[in-house]
Amino acid sequence: MVNYKNASLIVLATRENIANCKVLETGEKILLRLSSYELFQIAPGEIATIGIKKIWEFGGNKYISGKLIDYQIKVDLFGLKPLKLTDWEYWDPAEEFEEESDEDEQIIEETDDYYKAIINAGKRPCYEMEQVVPGDK
Repeated sequence: MVNYKNASLIVLATRENIANCKVLETGEKILLRLSSYELFQIAPGEIATIGIKKIWEFGGNKYISGKLIDYQIKVDLFGLKPLKLTDWEYWDPAEEFEEESDEDEQIIEETDDYYKAIINAGKRPCYEMEQVVPGDK
């Protein structure tokens, strides 16, 4: 029986038979080799807990193989700061869906229940989320 030691890896990308990862504790890049069944269970952005069977280096890359123990999204472990929200004015759907008139100046009513429900809900607060451009620091 193999004695597994566990490693937590952040999955960056998955391919047919390998996943590009970073070790959660150190940030070191590593390539994960699993069975195709186990590999198809994980997705980029998840944290995979691996029972380590073997670690080796080849061609300047570090590899790890073993057994997939757990995988989940743990946003708090990524150390991300929340985006800021800025209050904006209230949005009034009645202004957005203004009445339209036909060529005889007859008011065209919105008959769709979907639009009526939105208008009847009344004004509501609006917010703008902080803009983040990938690659900018």
